[in-house]
Amino acid sequence: LDDDDPEVAGVELRRVLDIDSASSAVLSRPQDFLRALIRSAEELNVAVIQVQRVDVRQMRGFSLGDGPCPVVALNGADWPRGKTFSLLHELAHVGFRSNGLCDLEHQSEEAIERACDRTAAAALMPRDMFLRNLGRITGGSLTADMAREIGNGFGASGEAATLRMVDLDRATWADYWRL
Repeated sequence: LDDDDPEVAGVELRRVLDIDSASSAVLSRPQDFLRALIRSAEELNVAVIQVQRVDVRQMRGFSLGDGPCPVVALNGADWPRGKTFSLLHELAHVGFRSNGLCDLEHQSEEAIERACDRTAAAALMPRDMFLRNLGRITGGSLTADMAREIGNGFGASGEAATLRMVDLDRATWADYWRL
């Protein structure tokens, strides 16, 4: 990923993983969508592994992206939608040639972590398509069920959809933490 703009990087990540070719049937089956993305990542010579017996609150994923053989690790205890976002987040690290350890609490506020979140969200939920699907929904009116439904339409979680809304100024961090 050569661009500093996470929106542009997300579009590029979406292109190289060929996310647009995923059918709505695959998007609606979280495990199948995750498998398809892992296959696409592995075709790009990124090793994707899953770790076991690690609490999701400790780690959702990590990447070793600055060496000759990039590695992305996903937490096997996470659910498929969470792993999908983590995979894209960690692939952004690989694309930015950085390493990352990502947690559920978003305790790291480093710029690279936010850029990887934004890149992953843009890859899963392209800005224009996402805003069209949102319609008039804003963070104040958002419920957990609504966020989940919005996310599911993109093969994402409700959490990822809410993060995307925050990024696009359609929700606040207070909305995110409330949900």
